[in-house]
Amino acid sequence: MTCKESNHRTIIILETLKRDLPKDYPWPGNVRELEQAVRSILLKRHYFGDAMVTDTDLEDTFVQGFYRGTLEAKEVLKQYCSILYKRYGTYEEVARRAKLDPRTVKKYLSN
Repeated sequence: MTCKESNHRTIIILETLKRDLPKDYPWPGNVRELEQAVRSILLKRHYFGDAMVTDTDLEDTFVQGFYRGTLEAKEVLKQYCSILYKRYGTYEEVARRAKLDPRTVKKYLSN
């Protein structure tokens, strides 16, 4: 791997962590969780953290945006699918509960 490729991967990882995790994410698994996060980002292009820790933060962010009226329709679906995915762990279960096609769920969780 060249230095340029390594820098590109580092940028992808950092941008994904900023996008997918709350600013005050506590990193409950420390180094092991960071290792898991990097692996997940390189394979799936997302990482949502430990569901037990971040569910409340994600739900609070969603509710605040909802009440302020600052969420666009796409963001509502993305955040709702993220909350369901953290709770139930599969695209299929999120799709069943949200009455969406699993491909649509994947699309919202991948962006």
